[in-house]
Amino acid sequence: MKIEKTINETKNDKHRFILNLLYKLGLTTGMVINLKVRDIRKNIMYCRGRRIWIPDSLMHDVYKFTHEKDPDDYLVESSWKKEKNKYSISSIQQIRKQFLKRLKKT
Repeated sequence: MKIEKTINETKNDKHRFILNLLYKLGLTTGMVINLKVRDIRKNIMYCRGRRIWIPDSLMHDVYKFTHEKDPDDYLVESSWKKEKNKYSISSIQQIRKQFLKRLKKT
């Protein structure tokens, strides 16, 4: 409960989505940065030979991050570069580190 509450209090939509992928779906950082839009069909995510059911509570965010994107686009893209690029491992590690600090405070 504490983890979910802290995730929901995250202000940045993209960071909140990444944290949900990591903690609710149990994905690794490598899985998150390599996911493409084509890897998601209906409520199922296909990742490294696994089929992962996406709960309805997360589908709104999935739709938000896949809407109007090409199938070959990364699910979560870096926004600070001009060309669309996947997130870096260090960026996700930083998001996770900040999240864990906030989690300890609660």
